[in-house]
Amino acid sequence: MEAWAWIVAAIGIVVAVLFTAWVVVSVVRSFRQRPYHALQRLVGRRGYVRRRVAPGRPGVVVVDAEEWTAIADEEIEEGAAVLVVGVEGLRLRVKRSEQ
Repeated sequence: MEAWAWIVAAIGIVVAVLFTAWVVVSVVRSFRQRPYHALQRLVGRRGYVRRRVAPGRPGVVVVDAEEWTAIADEEIEEGAAVLVVGVEGLRLRVKRSEQ
């Protein structure tokens, strides 16, 4: 085998090893990241109460034109403005909003 063939083979092996290392590092990083749910986008958004929310009794709120089950630490009547302050599973944690 000629010298140039060995050089081409060596370059190919180096490229393959570097690519494999990059893939492995990317996969490991993705497993270490905390999962991001699409619901997180709702934190900080405002909406209104469609069905009363009370401590220990989930209600329904409308945020971004979508209905969501919501929980709160205070009683919030129908029609009141709310602010989404967190996400717990598939429920939004809300508090009364001044607006």
